[in-house]
Amino acid sequence: MCGYTRSGKDAAAEALIERGWTRVAVSDTVLELAARINPPIRVGGEYQPFNRVLADRGYTAAKEIPAFLEVLQDVGIAVRGVLDPDAFVKATMKDLPDRAVFTSVRFPNEARAIVDAGGVIVRVVRPGVGPANDRATETSMVDWPVDATIVNDATPDALGWRLIEAVSALTDTEITTRVFSIT
Repeated sequence: MCGYTRSGKDAAAEALIERGWTRVAVSDTVLELAARINPPIRVGGEYQPFNRVLADRGYTAAKEIPAFLEVLQDVGIAVRGVLDPDAFVKATMKDLPDRAVFTSVRFPNEARAIVDAGGVIVRVVRPGVGPANDRATETSMVDWPVDATIVNDATPDALGWRLIEAVSALTDTEITTRVFSIT
């Protein structure tokens, strides 16, 4: 899936994960590298180690801190530019499970690798959510011709069912195990 930060890609993926799919994200490797570097992050008026911010807030909430998100973007872009544009693609695509849901497709070469492996690209759009900033990680997939677009304008369960319907239609895969959440 592609879409802006905070559009709901991970929330949508939960519907497939609950049905036996495996979450895969290029950003996991980027996060691992950033955690090993553990740079100071400005939070409010003080600096805290990257790993403390991550541990205290969790990944999703930490990404709302501009400096935290920028570290992830800087690490990803630096590795792509200095070492190999496909470094993260190669690391992510090896040993894939049979049913994988990619939750953070940020660059065309990532999308191309997924499509070449037989996958489809679904864009998640959340009304009122635009790019977190003007960096390539937020803007590189804007014009990518996706296979489907789902709109995150209701509950997480509704978003999940929209993804299930899109994947079922695009791949001729019947996803029949229904999982209910009671709230």
